[in-house]
Amino acid sequence: MTLSRFDVHNLGEYAQPPPLLHFEFGGKVYRYVWVQHFMPKQLDQDTRRTVEERTMHRSHDDIRREMFAALE
Repeated sequence: MTLSRFDVHNLGEYAQPPPLLHFEFGGKVYRYVWVQHFMPKQLDQDTRRTVEERTMHRSHDDIRREMFAALE
């Protein structure tokens, strides 16, 4: 159960993806920022990385660091 007024199941009703998402988990609110988009088939379902990211042997931490650096 969530205490937030936002229901993640309503995401499909947006015409454009929201630039910020907030999720409550374990008594804390986590903020997610939209920094990239791609087609679902480009993302490996097991590793949650794109073909390029897997080929370059990037870890999730590497990807996150690159995303933060791009925002600065």
